[in-house]
Amino acid sequence: MKTVITYGTFDLLHTGHVNLLKRARALGDRLIVGVTTDGYDQSRGKLNVLESLEERVENVRKTGLADLIITEELEGQKLHDIQKYGADIFVIGSDWTGKFDYLRGTLRGGLPGAHEGRFFNRPPFRPEFHCPHGNCRPRAHSGPFSPGVQVRQRH
Repeated sequence: MKTVITYGTFDLLHTGHVNLLKRARALGDRLIVGVTTDGYDQSRGKLNVLESLEERVENVRKTGLADLIITEELEGQKLHDIQKYGADIFVIGSDWTGKFDYLRGTLRGGLPGAHEGRFFNRPPFRPEFHCPHGNCRPRAHSGPFSPGVQVRQRH
């Protein structure tokens, strides 16, 4: 049985999130989704999250794609989770390419004879395809924590 693990904030769940989850689900028999906590997001400088952790977890659950939903609370937890759940495949957005290369040796699956498992990157979210509230605008990418869109605060 192949176990796939992925992580994200999943704020304002949109088509790009669902497509990532569908692709991740198709890569294995079991999908574990880590949803970042508010405190962890804030510690990383991600201050524009609009939904609570409970809302984000519930939205991921409603997709019916995750076999297990966990919360990501701190830096370094991915390594622990991969080992704890015996993950074979790690899926992450292309905007994080290279950031988690240190995890490769911890994945138990992969190609025959390999011990580093498999990494998959999804294409970046394109805001022109879907904006859930009509108040999104493209923003230049300025680092690994910059989303593809910036959502203006609700009034």
